[in-house]
Amino acid sequence: MVGEKPRGDAAELLAISEDLHAAGLQEMRPGRTIDDVAQALIRTVHGTRFEKQFFPGGFGHGVGLDLFEAPGGLFAGSPVELRPGMTVAYEPMVVVEGLGTGVVEDTVLITDTGYRLLTGSPHAPS
Repeated sequence: MVGEKPRGDAAELLAISEDLHAAGLQEMRPGRTIDDVAQALIRTVHGTRFEKQFFPGGFGHGVGLDLFEAPGGLFAGSPVELRPGMTVAYEPMVVVEGLGTGVVEDTVLITDTGYRLLTGSPHAPS
């Protein structure tokens, strides 16, 4: 939503997007796998009206010198372990035909103890 407060279905879509964003960040630290992040996302959307519109097959990718560098694509089932220095475009999203896409996207650096958001723009809760 740009320039107005979301209402109704749009507010619900943005709320689940905020929930997904927060849930995945809780898993973003060294020693966790990309699948650990995916499972947190799946648990978050499970049982909601948006469960079928969430696609754990792609919720981000590595960034750096090459667009899709390590850790590669972020998807359920990936055994790749997060390590300090990895940088990812983190973008878990729900796509609802006729309504739109709910996503909070950040660029995330994996640190020695967790993560740091590199994206400087704040986002407003729905």
